[in-house]
Amino acid sequence: MINFRNTRFLKSCPSNRNLPLDDAAEIAFSGRSNVGKSSVLNSLTNQKKLAKSSGVPGKTREINLFTVNEKCRLVDLPGYGFAKVSKKEQERWGQEMTRYIAERTNLKGVIIIMDMRHPLTELDRAMISLVRDSGKAFAFLLNKSDKLGTNDRVKTIKKVEKELIAMNLPAIIIPYSAEKKNGVDELAKLLSGWIEG
Repeated sequence: MINFRNTRFLKSCPSNRNLPLDDAAEIAFSGRSNVGKSSVLNSLTNQKKLAKSSGVPGKTREINLFTVNEKCRLVDLPGYGFAKVSKKEQERWGQEMTRYIAERTNLKGVIIIMDMRHPLTELDRAMISLVRDSGKAFAFLLNKSDKLGTNDRVKTIKKVEKELIAMNLPAIIIPYSAEKKNGVDELAKLLSGWIEG
């Protein structure tokens, strides 16, 4: 299994034109602006400040790349659904993410992060459609699982599974807590399989 603990920041790209050569496998992390993408990346890599986390949703406004090793990179995509930026800027982000997911040949898979308390919003469904149409691998990470009790977690997972099956989608679901580091090993195993498979 890949060791993600040596991951380091590579660069921020305001557009696809600025991306590095497609000479390393990439795994992208996407999700609404307030689902904790930065915290997920930090927990996966066991680093507190690798990805900049903020109390202000929408801080990630560029495509941020992190080098795991010479063969692999992690990619933090701009959060979607943040209303406090201009419509023009939201559209630009949407175009850049669409192009990245659809055209990036070395993109091995996308982790779609959702708040376990509010999964499968309309914006999540739009991202799911985009990734599905791209033909890339994808999985669902239900973050903030520690905010729910055991019964509610089980109910939510079953509900999401049922909806994904109804949408004819692979129901790869990882309950996750960046704060408690629950699900880290399962996520690392999945990503390793995508990269090495």
